Amino acid sequence: MEINYLLQAKFHVYCLVTLLLIDVYWINFPFLFQISLFLVPLRKYQQKGRKPNKKQFIQHIIYMNIQVHDKIFSPYLSQTQIHTRVAELGAQLNATYQNQNLLLLPILNGSFVFAADLVRKLQISPDIQFVKISSYGNEMESNQKINSVFGLDNLQIEGNHILIIEDIVDSGFTVDFLMEYLGKQKPASLKICTLLYKPDSFKGKNKPDFVGFSIPSDFVVGYGLDYAQKGRELDSIYVLAQP
Repeated sequence: MEINYLLQAKFHVYCLVTLLLIDVYWINFPFLFQISLFLVPLRKYQQKGRKPNKKQFIQHIIYMNIQVHDKIFSPYLSQTQIHTRVAELGAQLNATYQNQNLLLLPILNGSFVFAADLVRKLQISPDIQFVKISSYGNEMESNQKINSVFGLDNLQIEGNHILIIEDIVDSGFTVDFLMEYLGKQKPASLKICTLLYKPDSFKGKNKPDFVGFSIPSDFVVGYGLDYAQKGRELDSIYVLAQP
């Protein structure tokens, strides 16, 4: 049923574009290319048998797809959706850590945008220490190898409440490493807050305590998340529209 709806909608979109070009009496080829991009997800859904709802399809039309390196990405979470959820997470953290000595550990590079927005929603005054852990490189899938760690030296962990801030938790190997390392230093509490969580990809031992959005195992970019170091500056989150 949904697939039939999408095929009908696709036909109407082509008609709408044709009428628009006739109305303005000229053809802008870059514009045509951008229009064609939002039709890519339809082919992907048809090939994989997915059934996106009407709201998702309308979002593809209203918000143009983007290209990062050689990949096409379509809109997934809007700026408004993200900011609303970040505010809700901030309220949760305010209630949880009221009158507590809290140390935030945002994990670079991906969480810097999320962490900056989240901190400004807090009514408490936490200490903040950015931590750099390399495990991705330029790949599109997480791996188990921790290549390097910076920022964990000389931290006052014992007796403090520690909150790890992640942009995304998928395999869970990075947070497992941190939980084991920090847990040995006797913190008052040790929890994980992540903007995105992929439960279908999770293979770790420590599930996040505070989650912005649970998402499928598709590759996403934007709002601090990158594809080969590009796309972090986007104010919304986009999902891979073609393999």
